Amino acid sequence: EFTSSGSSNTDTGKASGNLETKYKMKETGLTFTQKWNTDNTLGTEVALEDKLAKGLKLSLDTTFVP
Repeated sequence: EFTSSGSSNTDTGKASGNLETKYKMKETGLTFTQKWNTDNTLGTEVALEDKLAKGLKLSLDTTFVP
């Protein structure tokens, strides 16, 4: 999956946007999500769903601001 969005504030003139990509591995139950925004914040989430127990989702969510 691939999503993007953007907005602009006409009062301040500031524009912002973000980008998100998601890759699902159905056979292993893993989902990898990467995010980036115009504030230069990078985010990653790795999730494992319904493999250890039905209805259980384990995830690791990280953020990096260079």
